[in-house]
Amino acid sequence: MDRTGTVFRFRRLALAVAVTLAMLATTHIPQQMMPKSLDVGMLDKLEHTVAYGVVGFLWLLSLRRPPGFKAMAIVVLAGAAVGALDELTQPAVNRTACPLDWAADLAGIVLACGLFGLIRFCRRERLLRAAVST
Repeated sequence: MDRTGTVFRFRRLALAVAVTLAMLATTHIPQQMMPKSLDVGMLDKLEHTVAYGVVGFLWLLSLRRPPGFKAMAIVVLAGAAVGALDELTQPAVNRTACPLDWAADLAGIVLACGLFGLIRFCRRERLLRAAVST
């Protein structure tokens, strides 16, 4: 199959999907089955931020072309929707839906986009400096 018209790199996309599904499965483990050691203050919010940051970064990395503002905005919106759906479905497995968890999810995705954009900018600057110096 010719993949020149596809938006994603297949292997990276498979990894992004697998990590997303694993994260969603983890957030739907009933509360009584969760280790008490994980129930420490605001650690939960940090976990949400990191998990959604990693997922957001993997989705951006799976794109065939470097993402611009539009692609990053789509990733943020899609991640916000997934995070909201994640929170809204948790009560079905005896967990609590929390707007602050959703805010942490969103913060992770936005941070991932920012980091991705910063890395892209630094790479471009390095390539430009190399081209000018030759």
